Amino acid sequence: MKRTTQTGVDEFLKLNITRARMKPSFLNRKALIRKVDALPVEVQGDCLGAGKHSTMTEEVEVWAQDPVDCIKELIGNTTFQEHMSYAPVHLTRNGVRKYSEMCSEEWWWDMQKRLPAGAVVAPVILASDKMQLSVFGGDKTAWPPSAHATTLLGYIPVAKLECFEEKTRSAAQYHLFHHCMSILLKGMEKAGREGVQTLCADGHICTIFPVLAAYVTDYPEQCLIACCKENRCPRCVVDPKAHANVLCSMGQNDEDDPRVESEGLRPVYSPFWADLPHTDIFACFSPDILHQLHKGVFKDHFLAWCTALLGKKELDRRFQVMSGHAHLRHFKDGISGVSQWTGKEQKEMEKIFVGLMAGAIGKRAVRAARAFIDFVYYAQYQSHTEHSLARMKRAFKDMHENKDVFVEANVRKHFNIPKFHALVHYVDAIRSLGSLDGFNTEASERLHIDYAKKAYRATNRRDYVVQMTTWLQRQEVIVRQNAYLHWVEEMKNGRQSHMQITEIDDIEDWDKNGDEEDDDNEDNENGDAQSGAEEEYCALRQLVNSNVTCAYQLTKQPTFLRVSMEDISSHFGARDFARALELYLIKSYPGGTSIRVNQHDRFDIYGSICLLLPASAHVSNEKHIDKVRATPAMPHQGHRKHVPAHFDTALIIRDCEAYSKHGGLSGLQAAQVRVIFRMPQHLARTNDVLAYVQWFRPFRAKHAESGYYVTEHSTRNNRRHSAIVNVDSILRSCHLIPEFGGDPVNPTWTPSDVLDKPITYHLNSHIDFFMFEFCEGTEGLR
Repeated sequence: MKRTTQTGVDEFLKLNITRARMKPSFLNRKALIRKVDALPVEVQGDCLGAGKHSTMTEEVEVWAQDPVDCIKELIGNTTFQEHMSYAPVHLTRNGVRKYSEMCSEEWWWDMQKRLPAGAVVAPVILASDKMQLSVFGGDKTAWPPSAHATTLLGYIPVAKLECFEEKTRSAAQYHLFHHCMSILLKGMEKAGREGVQTLCADGHICTIFPVLAAYVTDYPEQCLIACCKENRCPRCVVDPKAHANVLCSMGQNDEDDPRVESEGLRPVYSPFWADLPHTDIFACFSPDILHQLHKGVFKDHFLAWCTALLGKKELDRRFQVMSGHAHLRHFKDGISGVSQWTGKEQKEMEKIFVGLMAGAIGKRAVRAARAFIDFVYYAQYQSHTEHSLARMKRAFKDMHENKDVFVEANVRKHFNIPKFHALVHYVDAIRSLGSLDGFNTEASERLHIDYAKKAYRATNRRDYVVQMTTWLQRQEVIVRQNAYLHWVEEMKNGRQSHMQITEIDDIEDWDKNGDEEDDDNEDNENGDAQSGAEEEYCALRQLVNSNVTCAYQLTKQPTFLRVSMEDISSHFGARDFARALELYLIKSYPGGTSIRVNQHDRFDIYGSICLLLPASAHVSNEKHIDKVRATPAMPHQGHRKHVPAHFDTALIIRDCEAYSKHGGLSGLQAAQVRVIFRMPQHLARTNDVLAYVQWFRPFRAKHAESGYYVTEHSTRNNRRHSAIVNVDSILRSCHLIPEFGGDPVNPTWTPSDVLDKPITYHLNSHIDFFMFEFCEGTEGLR
């Protein structure tokens, strides 16, 4: 029902094969709807009047569910049993304090001390976003708050209130929002003070105290909720002209000044959070990674400043010729023509931004940009320690120490920017609430597609809110019924029901997490990171769920069959393939003097290899799938477009003892993978998978500006030094950025051949979080 139209349901049910084999108990869509509506509803939504002020003549409606009932449903859901916490704990790893889950952080511990013995804290995380429900009608909007990003609490109207005079209309809208939220959260007031008994997922009955712990929303909504003007910080009382002063911004959270106008407060005299027990609304505002970092400080500021220094055309050209990677989007037309900016674009730009600027805009400007990108990556860690928080604070400090270069270059007059100031509160928020990945507005906005946009499109556009709530309720009962049937099946088979969380982000789309804007405008330029076959995806998921920590996966069938040595040399750029193979055979089989390579030999070649990488302490508890490609260019043929060549670079273990002893980049060397193959039967004594690679030199110390390790081509007799290696020695992929320097990019360079140039390359530690932690967390070279 979720993705099928009403007509489509009827057509499907009329199929002979459907009626003969499935034999459903309903023959048409209306009969199906009647059965769905007969299923039990856990929480019933109601339409409530928002009330009227004395001068108000416009009537509005609030659609809401009881938040306490929603919380009871979540706590009693057995799906979350293995992931539920009922008391605060201290999390450590090897004796080191961890900051990750909310149950181990300061907020929960402080709240537990306020409540009676035996009480269970039920932290409530609210998220709201002003959504545009109609593609064409600009006045059809609603605010859908969601609890814990899983349950829709209600729709709050965003009315024009034209009955008010223009000078008082804004204040009336502020009052309307807070009044509606007060109605919606009314049930939490008594439950938060006195507690309420509920059946938990583990079968026990406990007394819970629902308390607002965090509110996930973007900056304008934060100011609306905090009743402050939009040039103010919702968390502290720093002067708006002192946002750039870090020392002045810190330590002002506890000031209490009754002056409303001078402190930039809005005249809202009954904010919805005033009567919520144990709630400090200003401490509830969690950092907004999407709008503050990706869309805010990066896109609106650092990208604009650095573009002004480098030049728009030159920046476009550098994006166009950037070397490829399986998990990197290629901006083939540059970025100046990007019409729709979303979190996806910014995250992809951040991966290569520092390397693009190195050597071109000045040392201090590059260092400031590098420090900010580091801060963005640390902010997205799933787990922190005091060491990682210290590195995060150091990056913040380095950024502020170097940011004045943009004022000196006349691209910025000041740094009194609210989103720039918001970075001050990130470390404190991590200590209080845990890692920030659970408070990203990106996740809540993704759910708003279902809660608002998709629900709206399922209506006939008339009295749409009523139809939206009905559509959502039907979706929820179907999901609940499916979960129940799954639980019954598992009980019959003797398996315990639990929720398995496994993510393989890079197997599917290059970035499947996006904004609400991406729902209708999927970009077709992401083919570099897409998995081809469903079989491969299933095999990789099995690999991730297996007990092994390191492994590789190939497609069931080779991509290219029986390829000649001549074609390998010409199409794959493996000029010394025959010589390298002879040396490999001599080294691997010293006694095999009868083994000879000739021009008639044929090789089965794989277009890529997927590598299973172990979990990372800070990045993810789950294992990670990495991918290395080695495919030649495919010419235009018929309706098939030209496909460029992809020969990725990888880190290869050359000294196992040094790597095992020191870790980091010790014992590793970068190489460009040209051919992944199996030897023909008459040459092979084992079934090993091999790779023909072209070496880069061992990494040198970090570059003074970019902070990346640098390398160049390894050569022998003025030719690229190449070798045949076993794919078992390939540790993971890597991304090498050409050192563009201060000169314009050579107009003859292309992404397919930029790695062939005899220049310096930078090891990109920002290509993904695992590489960032690998290079920065272990300090790389020892």
